[in-house]
Amino acid sequence: MIDSKTLLQVLDEREFFIVASFPDKEVIKYWGDGPLPPSFRYEEVYGSGKEHEWDIDSAYQKWESLPSGEQFRRTITFDDINARTAVQTQFVIQDNLWVARAAAEIFTTPFPAYFVPTVVDETARCSEYFAIICRLAEFKAKFDAALDVLCDGEFLHLAFHEHGAKITMPELSNHKWKSGAIYTWIAKIIAYLSGIVALAQYPTSDNDLVLRIKVGKAKKGVKQDPKTFPNISAANKVFAEDPSKWDYISLLFNSGLNEDKRKGDAEAYTIAQLMDLYRCLYIGTGFHEFIKGANNTLIKAWLSL
Repeated sequence: MIDSKTLLQVLDEREFFIVASFPDKEVIKYWGDGPLPPSFRYEEVYGSGKEHEWDIDSAYQKWESLPSGEQFRRTITFDDINARTAVQTQFVIQDNLWVARAAAEIFTTPFPAYFVPTVVDETARCSEYFAIICRLAEFKAKFDAALDVLCDGEFLHLAFHEHGAKITMPELSNHKWKSGAIYTWIAKIIAYLSGIVALAQYPTSDNDLVLRIKVGKAKKGVKQDPKTFPNISAANKVFAEDPSKWDYISLLFNSGLNEDKRKGDAEAYTIAQLMDLYRCLYIGTGFHEFIKGANNTLIKAWLSL
């Protein structure tokens, strides 16, 4: 209790005064309703209709025609129950597809790179290298949010391309993105470079990216010859004279869509039923029609509780 008022009484209050030690003109900037985002309108994303089904196949087609990076924008209110239900049932697809779209765009963004053998002994046959990709400031700024998600995976692939070649944006529904490269090597991002002897002659900046890569099996007729240099000065000198003397690579992340689609196919029946049940609960239309069509024993058991 506070001054004879209980917590329940405090929660029952409908008017409050907030005391802030701040000039009133400044407080208005932060406490006014002006900065709040507008309400979410279904028509802005989906046009007319009521699309509440969890269907990743139709989502592929929609997202191919949307601007890159299209997502549900931030909101705190909804125009109607149709808009809110669409967001509640479609956010799973949105959360996956915007990352996949970014992964596709990253794959089509090539960079010059050079390689450093992991073994200092020049006479040893090297099966692993460090790949050093430079000048990534704009790239990191553009894909900052997506990279936070994509880099959660332990491995990615380094894709090699012909120097100056235009890389076609892969379709989200086509998971064979590797076919868009001459060849790919499995790679892992190295976050901490301190103490790596092989990189002593190759200082890097915050705008560089270092990966440890494993030489993959060579394709028939394809020469795998990563560009190496004795030190950073030699690498920069060659690049200044002829950028094509460095390798031309891009990053190939696992977008997760292939795995999501496989899981979705295996569990499609259960997902569809759970979504139907959720809509009944949320919209309040009752369970009669749902129970008639439900064949899942587990869901029937839930409904009987």
